[in-house]
Amino acid sequence: MKQLPLVLFANLANPVLVVLVLSPAVRPGHAILWAGLLIGLTGLRFAQLNWLGRDAAVRLEPDRMVPRLALASGVSGFIWGFGLVLLMPEPLIYRMFVAFVLGGMAAGAVATLSPLMPVVTAFLLPCMLPLVVRLAVEGSNVNLGMAALGLVFTCGLWTAAWKLNRWIREMLLLRLDKVHLADELSSVLGTLERQVEQRTADLRIARDEADRANQAKTRFLAAASHDMGQPFQAMRLFIDLLDKRFAGTPDHELVRNLMKAHQSGERMLAGLLDLSRLESGAVQARPASFALDELLERLGDEFRPLAGNRGLTLTVRRCDGAILSDPVLLHQIIANLLANAVRYTAEGRILLACRRRGGHIRIEVWDTGIGIPADRLEDIFEEFRRIDQMEQADFRGVGLGLSIVRRTAALLDHPVSVCSRPDHGSMFAITVPMDMAEVPKPPP
Repeated sequence: MKQLPLVLFANLANPVLVVLVLSPAVRPGHAILWAGLLIGLTGLRFAQLNWLGRDAAVRLEPDRMVPRLALASGVSGFIWGFGLVLLMPEPLIYRMFVAFVLGGMAAGAVATLSPLMPVVTAFLLPCMLPLVVRLAVEGSNVNLGMAALGLVFTCGLWTAAWKLNRWIREMLLLRLDKVHLADELSSVLGTLERQVEQRTADLRIARDEADRANQAKTRFLAAASHDMGQPFQAMRLFIDLLDKRFAGTPDHELVRNLMKAHQSGERMLAGLLDLSRLESGAVQARPASFALDELLERLGDEFRPLAGNRGLTLTVRRCDGAILSDPVLLHQIIANLLANAVRYTAEGRILLACRRRGGHIRIEVWDTGIGIPADRLEDIFEEFRRIDQMEQADFRGVGLGLSIVRRTAALLDHPVSVCSRPDHGSMFAITVPMDMAEVPKPPP
């Protein structure tokens, strides 16, 4: 369809030029009649082209479209071939001109009509065969040679049209395959996008539900810990009264066991309360500059009796210098580390010391306890994780201490590290920044 305007233009211009060239050697009426037939047929084909262009439903039906195009091309080829053969004068120069014109029209048809073999064949054969037949019938050597060349030329043109048709067909099929693949790919991508969107929505819903559940857990822990605080304080008062009343009696041991159970419950309640405050964001860091040595001594005084009751030796090494941290939260972190060291050490000693590391101080807690396997060094910082092999019933925890340590250290931006060997002991360390304004300058 795109090539037809060029074909129709050739059918308008070429007849006029042929009539002008042949007019000295042929009857003008015959030449004008021949040219008029071609021009009239061209007008009808223009009308057909416009009609096909307007009616999309007809244009897209090959069963109706191809026969009409082939018929129009066949009639045009017949007028060209038979008309020029009938008009062809005797002089050789005119015969060569007619052969040149018909060959040019046939070659042009191959270039423009080859997408449809029925259409190009319908034009090619009636355009070239009448010339071949007339030259062969006249019988001279020149005419026979021209007839043979014309036949070979016609066969070559048809073969070229067939090959060009195959190439165009393959190109169109490749283009259709590309379109189909693009459509399939677009469909697959659309399906994947919908699946990703659905999964994302499901994950968002699950995340929101988990957040709500976590918030509900935090609120429950905070409320329960707060509500249970006052009964525990009242129980402590009653236990102290019972301890004094039953001192020196056979029932005093029962009171001591009750006191131990009460202390264990208080530790559990304090851990839950601390964890709920950290998760709810109620804990705010208030960094300040203070002497580290005072904090270490205070912790030593606090834990020496507890370690002594278990037959352990607690050593605190002094450390000069000031640090920048929250004294309350840092005290809580080191206290939890010391409590763990006492809890998991059956015999031996515990060391609380520090090392300078550039502009920081690393506070270390060493013990000779049961140690921690390498594959559990990360698990111990999760909530409710414990190592129970050597833990005594009167000092049993709920597995919140190290979780509170890591969360509080993250709030202070103080890195926490651990190294351990099973059956040899562990070392927990927290690194805090020094107050450089308080560091004495070295002498010149």
